[in-house]
Amino acid sequence: MKLAGYPVYLRVLLFLLTLLLVWLPWSMLCWGLLRRDVNLLTIASMGGLFVLFLVLQSYWQPWSYGKSAGWIRWGLSLEPTQFRECIVGLIVGVGLVVGIYLFEARLGWIDIRPPTEQFLVIAGQGALSGLGVALAEEIVFRGWLLTELERDFPQSLASQASAVLFALLHYLKPWSEIQRTWPGFPTLILLGLILVRLKRLTANRLGLPIGFHAGLVWGYYCLSIGELISTTPGTPDWLVGIHGNPLASLIGITVFGLIYGCIQLVKKPV
Repeated sequence: MKLAGYPVYLRVLLFLLTLLLVWLPWSMLCWGLLRRDVNLLTIASMGGLFVLFLVLQSYWQPWSYGKSAGWIRWGLSLEPTQFRECIVGLIVGVGLVVGIYLFEARLGWIDIRPPTEQFLVIAGQGALSGLGVALAEEIVFRGWLLTELERDFPQSLASQASAVLFALLHYLKPWSEIQRTWPGFPTLILLGLILVRLKRLTANRLGLPIGFHAGLVWGYYCLSIGELISTTPGTPDWLVGIHGNPLASLIGITVFGLIYGCIQLVKKPV
């Protein structure tokens, strides 16, 4: 119970260190069994990390605050409203990605190819990947971490801190990759702020942020992995994005900046 009186950086650090100690044996087991298959190794080790995060939280919350696991306080439930908002967010997220690519194609910056025979398989994989990534990241960043920050800071500061941390943790990669993909950093901060705002506009429910986040991942996965787009020769990467990723581009930061500005004008939760 003394943990509740610690500052947020100590509470978060102690939890993450404990999670790391619990996860290390699992990661070593995965490495021993799956090291020849990098994709399967990543899925198993990171999937295990998320499951252990949830299990550990079910004990950590009572230890820290004398309360049960904070799914409801984080904004996650099985209410029908959550599912409806998730579907709406999914449609909007996919539509936004498709709209950006169509706009770039209209300006002659990219070419759009017809889908191949494998597109439906890729779309299915993208849906699973998008929902899995979105569910995990929203529970961690807009659920647990944001709640911890709000215990110590005003809502505005907690939103900004969670958005910056969200962007920073996407850059835990080799320095060469950081240098190559840094244009996506400002857009990731904007995306983090947008997702927090969507949560607050829906009475602190995570359904809409999960759906919107999943839609962005799904749309990009289908168009990129499905090889439906290619950059027109002579078009700079900073304009259309590294590897065509709209987040890492001038168009991306402009669009997400406009979205954030618009939803900031909405005051009443829905």
